Amino acid sequence: MGVLDKLGLGPTRTCWNEDGRWTILVRVPEWVGKYPPKSVTLTDDQFARYNLWLTGDGLIQRWLPDLTDNEREIILNGDPPLP
Repeated sequence: MGVLDKLGLGPTRTCWNEDGRWTILVRVPEWVGKYPPKSVTLTDDQFARYNLWLTGDGLIQRWLPDLTDNEREIILNGDPPLP
């Protein structure tokens, strides 16, 4: 979990399970700018590791190395980095 998350200033993440796949919808706070929400789909195993990351136990790369850099960036900040 990032510093902004710990301060309560990070993106909001909403999760739901549909047909055995977890969707994480990430919304950037309005003070950052007007960005559309982004989503990442995870398996049950990935979702379990995502929850471990949320507890603050290590870097997202440690828990979700099988995601792309952009997918991890969406989960972290709500938007992939600019090229």
